Amino acid sequence: MLKTGFLGLLSNWVSEQTAKDEAVMNKATQRFGLEKHLAHADETEKILGLFSEWLVFDYQQDIFGGRTGLGFFTEQNPLHLPKEEIDAYTDMRSFEVGLFSVKAIERGKGITLVSLASGRECFVHDVNASLSLRDNETVWTRIASVQGLYHSVGSIFFVMPMRVKSGMREVIAGWKKNSYNAKAATSFAANPREREHNDPPSYEASLQKFKNALEKCGMTGFFSIETFTEWVSDETKYDMDFAPHALDCLTPDTAAFKDTAGLIRVAGEFTNNIPRKSLKGKTPNEAKRAMIEKGEAGDWETDVFSKEKYIKALERANEYMAEGEFEKSYKAFEQVIRDLLKDKLPFFHAFRVYANAAVCCFHKGDVQLGDALLDASLRINPLYDFAARQKERYALQYDPTRVADFQTLPKKGQRMLRSMMDDMQKTGKRMYQHRVFSKYEKFLKELGVSLAYRTNTKTSIYSFDKDGKPTKSPKVGRNDPCLCGSGKKYKKCCGK
Repeated sequence: MLKTGFLGLLSNWVSEQTAKDEAVMNKATQRFGLEKHLAHADETEKILGLFSEWLVFDYQQDIFGGRTGLGFFTEQNPLHLPKEEIDAYTDMRSFEVGLFSVKAIERGKGITLVSLASGRECFVHDVNASLSLRDNETVWTRIASVQGLYHSVGSIFFVMPMRVKSGMREVIAGWKKNSYNAKAATSFAANPREREHNDPPSYEASLQKFKNALEKCGMTGFFSIETFTEWVSDETKYDMDFAPHALDCLTPDTAAFKDTAGLIRVAGEFTNNIPRKSLKGKTPNEAKRAMIEKGEAGDWETDVFSKEKYIKALERANEYMAEGEFEKSYKAFEQVIRDLLKDKLPFFHAFRVYANAAVCCFHKGDVQLGDALLDASLRINPLYDFAARQKERYALQYDPTRVADFQTLPKKGQRMLRSMMDDMQKTGKRMYQHRVFSKYEKFLKELGVSLAYRTNTKTSIYSFDKDGKPTKSPKVGRNDPCLCGSGKKYKKCCGK
């Protein structure tokens, strides 16, 4: 176990060295944003503790030869400590900092943490944490194995008011090691005073803000307030996380990041003004106000969610498509829809997934299924010009009624062509019904989601031979239209 004052000795020394020169200290506080955070924080000790920790573990300074305070301290041993103590400090250099989930607690001894970045599990010896934390909480902290035992070697176990969903876990796992350091965590530790004292907006005000935000994101035409309200109100059918996550996934990629972030924020304000059966007919705002009046904690846990895993999966599918690997591409598009259905999420890009999967089918010879997928894409978004153009293009090649002037043929020939056309359509529909795309289309319909969004997509990326049959698609250049059909250049879309 770490002896009393072990961490404080190191922290005090680094802080003293930094404070010796006013210019050096000013540079550090500016880099950290200390003044800004202190101006808005209720608990200044938390912010100062995180700043001290950042100086020790994360901040590389010129006064330490471009090293962190901990790095310089262990290499130079400026306090002439015994070797066993320096070895213990050296062990701390192999730390992990970021978000962890509390898996188990052994009161009076320590806690078992699971890293959200690596998935690694370890038992951390910390008596105070074992008495204050709860199972399944998400915490930010810094841990290291010192002399064979894991300890919390930072300033704090900061409980994050959130549960981290699987999609966000994948995002966290992709972060650079130890990137979520003390500086990054400070924005959560700072609790703006003005938020606590301002009354939440009324139903009418939050509704208007929500409508304005939807308009900014270009969603007015296909997303209704009634649909969103039903998602929030029907707690038997939809859990509390569904509405914000679904809204996030339905935001068009043409919306600016700040507008998307603003939409999610005002949607939360509107959601908190909708009555819930689970709160005995009260809105979350009313329930929170009642809790505060009783002297109880008034904070709500929120889930951290990300749609990045679906975007990355689409990028892989588009890469296969660009390389002419249409079988792999089709399977990748199918897996995107499978994951979305499993996670029960609508997705703005759904109509593009269907249309691109259809093109893959045409390229690999599954004409009937491709035709059915194009029809489905147009049912999801009747305004999707990419699907409409592909429908026209492939109809010209494969529709038996186009091989001659239909009306000039003998009646027997007309009957034969009609029969061929019916058989092709029936076969395509039958193939479609046995695939996950059909189930997902039904899911969207049951949700009340309409994706009637006008597009303007170039389709010159697909090439055909002299007989009108599709050939391998050329590799997409950075300035070519993106294969996903967004209308953007490849470098600004899936090639980003």
